[in-house]
Amino acid sequence: MVAQYVFVEQGRLEHSKVTYKDNHSVFSVPKDQVLGLLDEAWARKSPAFNDNGLDVRIVDMGKVIGTHGERSVRMATRPGTAEIVSAYPVK
Repeated sequence: MVAQYVFVEQGRLEHSKVTYKDNHSVFSVPKDQVLGLLDEAWARKSPAFNDNGLDVRIVDMGKVIGTHGERSVRMATRPGTAEIVSAYPVK
């Protein structure tokens, strides 16, 4: 199953944009590769834990994917679905 992207079109790639906050990382892959990266993360089938009513997975991607050297994706989905609510790079 491929992850379903439920972000509004304008905001769905928000974490691929350059930011000026020093403590806020974004994906370092080109914008046109972010959705493929999320599909790859989803396919790795990491175990989920509940956080504020969302299923959250932290997936080690085995390579740098964030602007601050992060190698994992934190992906939050609606419980029991593949509907991504948010996804961003983490250490």
